[in-house]
Amino acid sequence: VADAVAARKRKRAAREAALAKRNKSARHDSAAVPKSDGVFVGYQKRDRSKPKPARDADRGSEDGEDGGLSSDAEETATTRAPITLAVPFELTLSAAHALFLRGDATGASRLLDEILQHSARESGLEKNQQASFLYLKAHVASAGGDFRVAAEAAKLLCERVPKSMEAWSLHLAAAERAEGRTASTVFLRACVRSDREERAREARETAEDEETENTEKETDSRRMPTETLTNDVSATKSDLRGGSKARAPALLASGLAHCARGAWGRAANAFARCFLIAPDEPIVCLCAAVAAAHLATESDELDDENENETERCAAAVKAAAFFQRARHLRALCSPTSAGEQEGDYNLARGLHQMGLPHLAVPLYEKVLDRKKHADVPVSASLAFEAAHNLALIYKNAGAAALARDVLRTHATV
Repeated sequence: VADAVAARKRKRAAREAALAKRNKSARHDSAAVPKSDGVFVGYQKRDRSKPKPARDADRGSEDGEDGGLSSDAEETATTRAPITLAVPFELTLSAAHALFLRGDATGASRLLDEILQHSARESGLEKNQQASFLYLKAHVASAGGDFRVAAEAAKLLCERVPKSMEAWSLHLAAAERAEGRTASTVFLRACVRSDREERAREARETAEDEETENTEKETDSRRMPTETLTNDVSATKSDLRGGSKARAPALLASGLAHCARGAWGRAANAFARCFLIAPDEPIVCLCAAVAAAHLATESDELDDENENETERCAAAVKAAAFFQRARHLRALCSPTSAGEQEGDYNLARGLHQMGLPHLAVPLYEKVLDRKKHADVPVSASLAFEAAHNLALIYKNAGAAALARDVLRTHATV
């Protein structure tokens, strides 16, 4: 009984202590809040020494009277929601494009800057939609002569669509025309970074595919014959080779940048790597052929005649081979004979440059064959260029009459 009475006393003492603590905290909170002297319970006194914040209506009236934006209004304008959240993407892009076509580059640039200053999450734009605005901004800046801004916009565009050759070409054109060498250096670094990222992605995909293949082999080896498994593995490897074409635009752009600098050796190496990835692309073969032709004829990297004569001959043979492959691929992808005419002209022009005019003359004559290329439009025909080059060969050989006859027949306006 004594123990029960002592426990009851302890519980009562703890309950009273908790109640006292709760009352003390309530009195402290009530003392911190200033009470009104009037009859309105709960009214809190406001410190009237601080200025009262202006309401939206008062702010709008003040702006109308002043005729301009105040500092508060400017802060509100800069922190307002992106325009793309209220206006559809197609309408915004069309408006900026219309301003650009009308010649109002300043208005188009201001609108694009207002859209692109927000991140993709804030503006609600998808990656392809933001890439469209970057593409237009690069063209607007290039038309206005601000090639540094154009190069920056094109760089961001290449990061969003690294598989677009047009984006890399736009970046290269802006970087070449920008002042200083910083833009060109940034372009080359972007090419290297894109190639590195694509190679890492391909390595991950290859490892995942090999792991999947090994798992399927272990699970299906009891039911599937060996020939079927071999065919499946070969098909997967061919798919992997096709997927590696994503690295081609960056390598091609890097080679073009080296060509612009006159570094034909580095350009030939970049195009050769690109050819290993995309051997069925005519533009890759043509670029590799041009770089090899310049390396064999004009490059300063092969100065010693005794040691590098073999390398020059090898570069000339590679150029001829690449020109022939580009001619074949270009003829396959053209519905008319324009592709074949273009391939013949490129091959003849390459042989002409490498000092083999006796091989270039028959090809120039094939380009000038009107019966063979009757379906080629006049605007796409290369007959004028071929006639000019053929006349130069005849003139250098001392056959001025043949040169005049070719120009009179094919190059008369």
